[in-house]
Amino acid sequence: MRTRKLRTRILISFFSVIMVFAVSVVVFWYYVIENDIIKREQNKVKNDLNSAREMYKEEAEKLKDVVRFTALRFFIKDTIINDDNERLTKELEEIRKAESLDILTLTNKKGQVIVRSRNPSVSGDNQAQDELVSKVMSDKKIIAGTVYPYCKSKAKPGD
Repeated sequence: MRTRKLRTRILISFFSVIMVFAVSVVVFWYYVIENDIIKREQNKVKNDLNSAREMYKEEAEKLKDVVRFTALRFFIKDTIINDDNERLTKELEEIRKAESLDILTLTNKKGQVIVRSRNPSVSGDNQAQDELVSKVMSDKKIIAGTVYPYCKSKAKPGD
């Protein structure tokens, strides 16, 4: 009977030591994972997002430069004065391709389309209600931004 009590006590002590050790290991690994691995990955994601923001800003600045340099080209004024939409369309299409743009549309100061490089047969419509066009018209400066046409919330074009 005494040996059974001793055996039970040793067994309980043995399991207690194992349980304490197991709980300690689990707690230790939780803190290692929480404080090291997860925080490292969160920092990596934060850095990647910052890099993406910078790349986006660079691309927006490049687009502003393309628009500014295109607007300053001598042929635009000449072709508009001479009503030479064929040449204007051709020149804008070459610029669009050279700069890898999806679209390039020329409007007047009221937002009325003069020429589209992508779809030259459609012109004369008014784009003043477009968020980017209306912002350019109101601020009188070149902007670049992203518009989400399929979202219900209003997009905010960036400067």
